[in-house]
Amino acid sequence: MGQPDSKRRNAWAPQSRRSFLRRAGFAGSAAFSLVGLSACSDDGKSRTRRTPGSSADVFAHGVASGDPLADRVMLWSRVTPAAEGDVSVNWTLSESPDMSDVLRSGTVVTGAARDYTVKVDATGLAAGQTYYYRFEALGETSPIGRTRTLPAAGVDRLRIAVLSCSNYPFGFFNVYARVAARADLDLVLHLGDYIYEYPGRGVSAEENPDEYGDGRPLGRAPEPPYEIVTLDDYRTRHACYKTDPDLQEVHRQHPMIWDHLISSAAIRV
Repeated sequence: MGQPDSKRRNAWAPQSRRSFLRRAGFAGSAAFSLVGLSACSDDGKSRTRRTPGSSADVFAHGVASGDPLADRVMLWSRVTPAAEGDVSVNWTLSESPDMSDVLRSGTVVTGAARDYTVKVDATGLAAGQTYYYRFEALGETSPIGRTRTLPAAGVDRLRIAVLSCSNYPFGFFNVYARVAARADLDLVLHLGDYIYEYPGRGVSAEENPDEYGDGRPLGRAPEPPYEIVTLDDYRTRHACYKTDPDLQEVHRQHPMIWDHLISSAAIRV
């Protein structure tokens, strides 16, 4: 995909949350609504979980959008091919939920060097507008995602769901399902951590002397089971989290902005 253009780099240069709101025109007289939600639950019911690596499900990790601006938004997915090699992925953006009115489209090529992920910077869009998108690859079509551009400065209201501390083995991501069901949101802000690099309980006590959550009784043991350090480790852990159906649904329904994805321990990579 190459390097992001200067407009996106300048718009999202390092800044405080206060300066973000000020620059976007949402502070002051605007009614700024934050929907704060906890990431913890005591729901013990089991969930259906799709298995990474299944050749029958090319889009096993769902679709996502994020980093919205007033005239553009990033679209994401990951394909799971049955064999190694480059994969051509078609993407389509529409103003219609049934994708009948195609507004933008294109083709990108992904492969092992990108962990078969696809990232599209969809530009030339209208401010404060809802759009729908999907991907096609290897004879399969992804779920249709819903996204939204940021409104122009000076709006009366902006509604954001705020999330944090998503630890996969600690329990189900029920809150993601609640956020996904909210059709009145403009975007989701995840304050981190989006994933954790801690080891799971699938290793010995010597390898994991501390308790970071035993997800095995829930079928949620993180992969890989040890503390993640390398790029491949992080890719595997990220893909593991992305198999969660509620996480997939919140990404499918809303654009997301991340304050940080992982803990500061990532500086050791």
